[in-house]
Amino acid sequence: YRVPEVEAARQEFFRSTANELLCQAIDQVGDRFDAVVVDEAQDFEPDWWLTIELLNANAEDGSLFIFYD
Repeated sequence: YRVPEVEAARQEFFRSTANELLCQAIDQVGDRFDAVVVDEAQDFEPDWWLTIELLNANAEDGSLFIFYD
């Protein structure tokens, strides 16, 4: 993937495209974790949280630790 240089396109990339790429990577790798830790959570888009849950072995019932500034 390539992060766009134009500001508007870069914002869209991080708003949605990066999330889609993460979903694809999760499907391809297949690894899941007992707990997920997120730092700088204030920078996450609302739709990203559904994808983050896919990383957890127990989905929405798994351990998720979120840190904000």
